[in-house]
Amino acid sequence: YAINGARNVGLWSCVALSALAAFVRVEARTAVPIMPLRLFRCATRWRAYAARALFVGAMMGFNFTISEYMQEVYCFTPLLAGVGFLPMTVFTFLTAIEVPRLISRHGNRRVLAVGLTCMVIGFVWLSLLDAGSPYLTGIALPMVVLGIGNGLTLSPLTNLGIEGVEPNDAGAASGLVNAAHQIGGAIGLSVMVAAGADASDTAVRCRTGMIIATIFIAMAFVVTFVRLLQKKLIGK
Repeated sequence: YAINGARNVGLWSCVALSALAAFVRVEARTAVPIMPLRLFRCATRWRAYAARALFVGAMMGFNFTISEYMQEVYCFTPLLAGVGFLPMTVFTFLTAIEVPRLISRHGNRRVLAVGLTCMVIGFVWLSLLDAGSPYLTGIALPMVVLGIGNGLTLSPLTNLGIEGVEPNDAGAASGLVNAAHQIGGAIGLSVMVAAGADASDTAVRCRTGMIIATIFIAMAFVVTFVRLLQKKLIGK
């Protein structure tokens, strides 16, 4: 609401942060917390939650923005716009089938790194979209890259979000994965809508959204792998 709805952004941001702080304080004191704070002691897990929120934020904004673009610029019907997402859907499905084998061979982090890299490439490609871009090269082919990235990203993020958790906390850790998913989607869509609110041209709004999506995915990559990069640099 503070991002995309409130007239007094500062006031409602303070309300949101105060509510979050109160929730954390209650969870720290209660005997049976809904969200055990000990789950955040593991850097791998909280980084996975943050990366998932950023990833889903980018994807949720993408789904809304590209759907709007196809209907307003290409004059697609709602049904045809839905069909327009097939390149991503098909390649997400095909890639996801291979993910268990890839993870068993290369590990979660390597598969995730390739997935996020594909996501960055796809969103950078889409950020070049303009009113004269044909569907095939402007949207369909970038969707293929995004579909591969999407298929390679979700499962490793889920695995890292529950990695090393105690059996008693397995449900809570899984719940946090889903909470990060929902919160990230809401924030990502709100940020994209707010950023493009003053643009009268659909293509400009779409490019703005894709730039924001690129930033979100880049942040997810940094959040996930900055610690490994630091270790490598220190080791050298």
